[in-house]
Parts: sequence; C-alpha cells; structure tokens
Amino acid sequence: MEQLYQISEWKKGFENSHLYTDDVKMFLSNFFSFGKYPKESLGSRAKFIKDRIWGNVQVDEITVQLINMPAFQRLRNVQLIPQSSHIYPFSRSTYFEHSLGAYHVVTDLIKSCSNRSSQYGVFSKEEYVLTCHAALLSEISAGLIYTLIKEGYISEKSLRSLTIAGFPIIEIESKFRNADCHLYLDKRFSERTILPRLLSCFLILSEPFQVYYDNLDLFEDYEDEISPSIKLCSAMLGIPFSKSSLMIYDLLHGDFGCKSIDRIYRDSDSCGIHIPLDYQRVQSAITFEKRDIEGAEGVYNFDVLEEFDREPYFFLVDDFDPFNIREFAISKQLTNWRIQTHPWLLLFYERISTMLDRAILEKSHPEYSQVTDLIYDWHGSDMHLLDSLQSVAQTNQDEKDNLLSRQHYRRSLAISSSTLSNEFPDALKESSLDAEIDEFWKDVKGFLFKSINEKLSSPEEKHKICVRIVEKSIELNDCFLFGTKYSQEGILDGVFAVPDKSLDSDKIKIQLITHRGKGRSNLKTVSGGFSWESEDRSENTIFIYSPKEWTCIVAIAAQIVFYEDFEACSLVHNFSSGNKLYGKQLGESPDLLLRPVIDHALSAKICGLSNEDVQGVMKILSKIGYYDTHPRLYKFDLEAKHKKLSSLAKKLSSYNGDEGYSVTTKSLQQFLVQIPPTLRQNAISLIESIKVLDRATLQRAFTNHFKVIEEGINSENVFYIPLSESSGKSIKGIVNFKSLSGESLHGIREASDRIESDRDSVVIYDDNIVSGTQAASSIKFWLGESSEKTEKNISYIKLNESQIIKLRSANLIFAFHVATDIGFKKIESCLVSAGFDMRKVKFVSTCKLEEMRGSHVINDALRDELALIGEQVLTKKYQKDGMPDAKEKAANRRLGFDNMEAIYVTMFNVPTACYTALWCPGTVIRQGREEPWIPLLIRNSHKNLVVIG
Repeated sequence: MEQLYQISEWKKGFENSHLYTDDVKMFLSNFFSFGKYPKESLGSRAKFIKDRIWGNVQVDEITVQLINMPAFQRLRNVQLIPQSSHIYPFSRSTYFEHSLGAYHVVTDLIKSCSNRSSQYGVFSKEEYVLTCHAALLSEISAGLIYTLIKEGYISEKSLRSLTIAGFPIIEIESKFRNADCHLYLDKRFSERTILPRLLSCFLILSEPFQVYYDNLDLFEDYEDEISPSIKLCSAMLGIPFSKSSLMIYDLLHGDFGCKSIDRIYRDSDSCGIHIPLDYQRVQSAITFEKRDIEGAEGVYNFDVLEEFDREPYFFLVDDFDPFNIREFAISKQLTNWRIQTHPWLLLFYERISTMLDRAILEKSHPEYSQVTDLIYDWHGSDMHLLDSLQSVAQTNQDEKDNLLSRQHYRRSLAISSSTLSNEFPDALKESSLDAEIDEFWKDVKGFLFKSINEKLSSPEEKHKICVRIVEKSIELNDCFLFGTKYSQEGILDGVFAVPDKSLDSDKIKIQLITHRGKGRSNLKTVSGGFSWESEDRSENTIFIYSPKEWTCIVAIAAQIVFYEDFEACSLVHNFSSGNKLYGKQLGESPDLLLRPVIDHALSAKICGLSNEDVQGVMKILSKIGYYDTHPRLYKFDLEAKHKKLSSLAKKLSSYNGDEGYSVTTKSLQQFLVQIPPTLRQNAISLIESIKVLDRATLQRAFTNHFKVIEEGINSENVFYIPLSESSGKSIKGIVNFKSLSGESLHGIREASDRIESDRDSVVIYDDNIVSGTQAASSIKFWLGESSEKTEKNISYIKLNESQIIKLRSANLIFAFHVATDIGFKKIESCLVSAGFDMRKVKFVSTCKLEEMRGSHVINDALRDELALIGEQVLTKKYQKDGMPDAKEKAANRRLGFDNMEAIYVTMFNVPTACYTALWCPGTVIRQGREEPWIPLLIRNSHKNLVVIG
C-alpha cells in the first residue's frame, strides 16, 4: 500500500502546483464533461458497438458513459498509424477502435477463464472493473505528438515546451521521478513508454474525472482510504495494489496482453501479414495459477514460454502445440516491422519532430498552444494539427525557405511520383536519409520531368514513351515476383529501393532493404534485362539489376507494388458468396501463387499520364497483338459488357459445385481476363453456346423419357434406380414418378430383391455418360468383380449370388439425358464379361453428345489457346497422381475426353467431355513464367488443384 500512497502524494503535488491553474481545471472539466449520470450497477444494461476486427463489442451502461465523454470521443480523430493513407491506404483504424478492441479482448479473456471457476475467476469484482476500464482508458491522451513521444522522436528541447491540458509535461515526469515508487517501475518500463502512460494517468487523476469515477456505485468501500481512480492508475502503471496487480499489468501490457493483441490484429488487417494463431482458441487453453515471486509475496505471476526472454507472464497455456506460439511471435514481429519501420513513417516522424522544434521557437504565434499541447483541440484530427504546425513553423523566416510546402507535405509523404514537384527532392535534403538516397531522388526528378514535363515534338513521341513504360512495367511484374512470395514465407519483405551506381553503365544495381531474412541465391534471371540475386554477406538485402534508364521507374514502382496499389497487384477469385476462408472452403488448402501485376493505371500513376494517353496506347498495343502474350495486363472493359456478363452468369448460376462454388459476374470476368484480348469475344460466344441442364430441363426430359420407356416395354413390374450417388439420386428427387406406373427405389440391392420374374424391368438412370468409366466401375462392384474403390461418386454396393441371378434374368434399361457411343460400349463390354444376355439390355438417351459440341462456335485461334492450357493443367495433374505417360494422355484430352469439345454442364458437375480449360484448375506457362489458371467451372473432386494468384 505504500506505493499507492506515493501515487496519492504525487497527485497532490500536481494539484498544489502553481502551474495547475483555474484554466487547466476548466479545460479538464470540459474535457470530460460527465454531467449528472445516474449511478447504476455493473451489467445492468448491455449495449453492442460494431467493430470490423472483433465484430460486436459488448459494453455495460457505465462503460457507455465513459465512452460518451468528449475525452474518449476525441480518439475517433486520432489515427493508429499516422498518415496511414500514404502507407497502407486501406488502414483507417483509430485509437477509439483500438481502445474498444483492447476492452473487448480483456473482458473476453476474463470471462472465458471465469467460466471455469468463480464469477470473475481469480479476480475480485473491483479488480475486474479496474482491469476493463484500464484497458479502455490507457490511451486517453493519444495523439500525434503522443505517438512521437512514445516512439522517442521528441527532443529534450521540445519536451520542455509541451503541455497536456495546459500543464507542462516535464512537471509530470519530474514529480513522478521524485516519488519512491519509480524505483520499482523502472524495471518494467522502458524510457520510451514511461512518459506516455504517465500522461494518461495525469488525466485520470485530474479532479473532474476522479470525482465522477470515485462516486460510481461499482466498488465496495475504499480500503485504507485509497480511491478507485488511484487504483485505476496503479493498474495501468503496474504498481502493486492487490494480490492480482501484476496479473492485471500483464493483461494490459504483456506480449499477450489485450492492447498488444488488438494492435497486432489491426496491423495485420492493414499490412496483410497472416497471423497463424487464433487468439480466441488460445483463451480456451489459458489457466491462472498462483506462484510466489521474489519481492512480491502473495502476488500472482506466471510463466508461458522461456523463448520470449521477457518478464514472467500472467497465464499458462495448457496445450499450446496446436497454436504454434513461436510462429505467432514471428508474425507479430514482422507486423511491427512493417508498420513501425516503414520508411515513409520514419521520414514522417523525422519531419514532424524537426518542424516541432522550429515551431517552438515562435512562442508568440496565436496557434502556438495548439501545436504544443497534446489534446488542445479534441474535435480536430492529426491533419488539423499538421496545418497548425506548418503555420507556426513557417513564421521563422530563417527556416522558411527549407520547409515543405503545405500541399506537398500533406500529400507527398508517400513519395508518390504522381505528386512530385520540381522542389520535392530538395525538400528531402534535410531528412536523415543517406546521401545516396538524396541522389536517388535527384535521378527520379531528372528522369520523370525530362521525359514527361518537357514539350514533346509530336503526340507520337509521347505515345512511344508510354509504350516503353508499359513494356517495362510488364517486365517489372517478373522482377518483383519474389517480393510477395517470399514475404509470405517470412523470408523477404522489401520496403525500400536504393540504386547503387558502383556498377558499369549498362546496368544499375537496386538494393531492396528488407526487414528480415536472407534472399535466396537460386533465383532465376528474368526477361527484359532484369535479374535479381542475393549476396551472402548481407542478411537483409536483395539486389535487382535494372537497365540504367529504367532505374527510377523500378524503384518508385517497387514502393507502390509493396504498399499502395493493392487493386493493381492482386487477382482475387470469388469461390462463393460465403465468408469462409479459401483453405476451409476448398477442403484442402490450395497452392498459393502470388503474382503482383503492374497495370496501365499504375504506369500512368508513375509517369503522370492522363487516361486519354493510356487509352491511346492500349489501342496501339491491341492492334499489334501485344496483349495476346500478356492477357492479364489488358484492361477488361466490364462496363461495356456488364449486361451480357450478368445474363451469362445468371444462365450458369444453376451449376452448384463443391463447397458451393458457383459462377458469378465477377468470376466470369476474371476468367475472361486470362484469355488473350483478341480472343475474348469468341470466348464469350463459346460461353453463350453452353447448354445448361438445369432442374427444369432434367425434370421435363426424364419424365417424358420414362413414359416413352414404359410404353415400349411389356413388363409386369418396372423399377427405377439411380446409377450414381450424387447426380442420380438428385434426379430421383426432381422426377415426377407419380405420373409413371413404375416404382422408384433407392438402389440396386432393393431392386434385385423385388424382381419376381424375367418379365420385370430395371431402369438405371443418370444425367449423362461420356467415357462410361464410372458406370462400369459401379457394375463391377455390384457383381463382385472388383473390390477397389477407384472412382468417386459411384455406388459401392455388393450383391449376393441370388441377387445377381435375379438381376441377370430381368430386363435392364440404361437411360441417360446425354450419352456417347463410347460410354454405351464400355457398359456393354462390362456386362458381356459378366455373362449378361445383351438381348435383354437396352441403352436409351434423350440426345447425343455430338449435338452439344462447340466446334461450330469456336475459332482456330481460341481452340489452340484452350488446347495449350488444357494440356498443361492435365499434365501437371497426371504427374501429381503418378500416372505413366502423363503428357501423352493429357494431349489426348486437352479439349475434353477424347477431345470431344463438348459445351454443356449439368447442375451437379461438369462432364470431362467439355473443354478441359473450362473445368480443370492448375498452372500454365506463359512467356517463361508460371501463372495460375482458374477455370470458369471447377469440376467436382478437382478443388485441390486450385491455385490462387
């Protein structure tokens, strides 16, 4: 308790200070503005706040009142990552969301552990409330300058001029340092994190908040006259005040604490690094255990893993093997590196700290208090502070000429070349980057503005420049293939490109500085004069060798590829409308082939070209067939074909493949993107000609078909049984058997038992038959000639001897909607070898496969393209299955089974007779590189071949 009294004395020191003026008290009163809220007990009413990471965050009524105060609402305007729009464009998290997320994580964890013991587990009710509120309010003083203090960018000179609510920050630190309790805390705090936490405690210990919080009807009577607000600060600072105080501290600030967990999941959502640990599953394995530690008798503290080399943890994970905590720690470190050491964020911190130092020199400026007080304007955002900071700093005439202009400062920190100006490289001279980087930006300026800004003699010359940009962008696609691929493996994460002029004049070596890991030495040389390699002497660099004149384009595009233009660098295939992950949705985890693509929009962005220029170049390149070899780089005009694609998708929507896979407008578009542009119109015509055997078609066809069969036979009893387990039984559910005289049965065994004489007939039906392999396998299994389950989707039922004799005596009729002579001959051969009288066997079908071929629609160029794709994907499939003569067999089926070129699909599956490229996923080789091939319709049992690019 002695240390709690030290906190009390510390608080009194603030209140008695001559700096704690009436203005400060008034500011803090407005800052919290609690009003007269009714006293309510914890959990009397609950509300839900939506969060994009955790879903619905449940809060009680008292917590809602804390959230509604202006001091907390201010956090809506404070970004978690400063200038996130220039770093990760889709990262919009704020400290408001982060605080709510931390509150949700800690309440969830305590509740999950409480279910296995008492109401609050090892916590008392008071400790539970303090822990939840400490998580919620620990970032109450957050802001841009707060972040700079936490990151260690504020100089001693600036620190002495900064205030919080009008109270000097340096006074807060000095009074805290004079308290005896800091001797214990120094062991738990780093220099960078002491002051930011003290700033939040200063606000919590202020009179308006203390008076309100201490009078909430949440706690029992004070022990030793220590108020709840002081205990709340003690919980945030890790100062012991109860037997569970160290546990509370670790719940808040530990590596598996609520703030850390929420931050890593939000950062992961921003930068794309996968977190291989489900924290909610970890919660179910956490147990609390009492251990005495030296110097803190009776205090709870716990160990989890020795590998982390940190302070003891508050919990034990009983069975952590499935969760792979080590991988989690690595992913967490990678995520922190991507965010905290992003080069533009470091540059941003450098520039802000420099501008702050300059602004402090001008104390007479009317906006001076806004830029030196952490929370002066809680309605404004970081951008408002930047504007004020710029305004104050520019009043110093000696420094004015060297400052960034407001426009460039606000919009150009990401070094996006579309906003570069002639003055921009000069403005970067004052940054702490190396001299060679300054030279690099001079090269950027020289190349870009010499090529683009100068007056060109003719439009054709400008078109030539754009064509060259596009060509180099395509080659750059190869050049940065390794970037995202090795980043996923935790090996490489390129973040900054620096040209090295030490090489010969033909090639420039570009160094990609990485966060972690070595580059691989067996990387191949790629087209267009680009190549890359690793060097053993450096553990964190990869080198790209680029033609000299394209060095700047490569370097700028590298930044955009890795950090900005996600839309241009990814191909996402929509497998269904559900929210399942690919791995879960497809059954087995699919192969992953990541490939960034730098398209024309990115090229235009790099060189500042207009959309009209890009469209003109696209027309030129289309005429010369350039995009036929790079189909993915051609801009697909979805708007012009939207109605046609929508109608096609609706036509094919009745197909329901594995895991609910179906055709949508988006998946149809992405399929066509893979086809060379000059062939896409014919591909659309081919898709239009596909005949879909939907529910209504099959119902009408089989009902009429069975009526014709009954009229043509003279049988006492007619039994209908499905041939296959899926499609056959599905047809059974849609045919109107009540209008027929025959009886529908479940399978071959029931039909064999019901046969009474040789005048009875058994009708075996299915939607289609192509090769006849599945049908023959079923028959062999029925008759006991085969015991191997070589085929999927067939009925594995063995008949006894008496059932086989009855089946031989009956009339057998095989009925299909679509059939081939090859399939019929396969079944006939199987029955002959089994001793059946073929005079009592009949084969009937509604239509022949020859009537559903696409040879009359497809042109030779598209046929050759689909044949090449089909042969490649089948070859890899057969090789993976260990099949001999894989290439020869794939060549015979590259346009479908026996190269039949069928164009029909049932509601249950895609027949193998269809064009192979329409149903078989895999990878293809184009221009010497491997690319994913995602078909329009994925055949059942082929989902494990999917490669997502």
